[in-house]
Amino acid sequence: MQLIRDFPSVQQTPLVMTIGNFDGVHLGHLHLLQQAQQIAQSGTPAPLAAMTFEPHPLAVLRPQQALQRIGSCRDKLHWLQQAGVDVLYMPRFNKTLAAMPAEAFASLLFNQLCVRHLLIGENFRFGKNGAGDFTLLQQIAATVGAEVTAVPLLSVDKTVVSSGRVRDCLQRGDFNQTAQLLGRDWSIQGRVKRGAARGRQWGFPTANLALSFTPPLRGIFAADAQTGGKSYSAAVSIGVNPTVTADNIVQVEAHLLDFDGDLVGQKIQLTLRHKLRDEQKYDSTEALIAAIDNDVKRTRDILKRP
Repeated sequence: MQLIRDFPSVQQTPLVMTIGNFDGVHLGHLHLLQQAQQIAQSGTPAPLAAMTFEPHPLAVLRPQQALQRIGSCRDKLHWLQQAGVDVLYMPRFNKTLAAMPAEAFASLLFNQLCVRHLLIGENFRFGKNGAGDFTLLQQIAATVGAEVTAVPLLSVDKTVVSSGRVRDCLQRGDFNQTAQLLGRDWSIQGRVKRGAARGRQWGFPTANLALSFTPPLRGIFAADAQTGGKSYSAAVSIGVNPTVTADNIVQVEAHLLDFDGDLVGQKIQLTLRHKLRDEQKYDSTEALIAAIDNDVKRTRDILKRP
């Protein structure tokens, strides 16, 4: 997949394109991409292009509102490549781009990027203040003989699939429903950074993941962990550790059951399976250690890994 971080002055190759934030690359996104891929492969084949934005537009438009993403930018690139995207435009979203008039953005697509067929979700809006819509795209596309298709939103259980719905499921700890909306299990991955080693002192050493985004869920979970080509059960904490810290920084920590070794610098993937409880502030370290001990026992019982 070719990654383009800026708009070229003139794109010569005709493209079939779709546009979106693609947070999580859920079944709704995949449905849109599949429709675009069918068109790209029919008649005279054309590259399948997608356009997304980094940072997420809400981080620029509403910086006071904490944005909790389903996956990292790297995750999104991986999922889009798996979906068959040939060319990915990922311009930096800033106030200049946010202020671009809808007509100018549409002209950029059809005149500068040589988009010959654009597929969008039926609720797609674009340009300054979201002024652009399907009708405007059709009008400007017609001037160069291009086409625009509005694809109906995909529904599961009579509810539209959306990134917001995926976040709601994650926040509830409903990982089965999350997997149904994504078309795969939700997982989180990162390299292990050196921590304060409190868990090791208490008899429960943890791997602290370095993440580039804040996941949309909090609590203690039973999870499958993969590292070094091997799988383990893990008790995972996602939260701010209120009993021992006051910095309010979200951390992801995993205690791998029956693992003995140093994971610092190693990559771990965690697939959450069951929510054990909410994060809680305890009156003493002893009470916290007892709770962790119970979390580990429940994890072993729930996952039943030998």
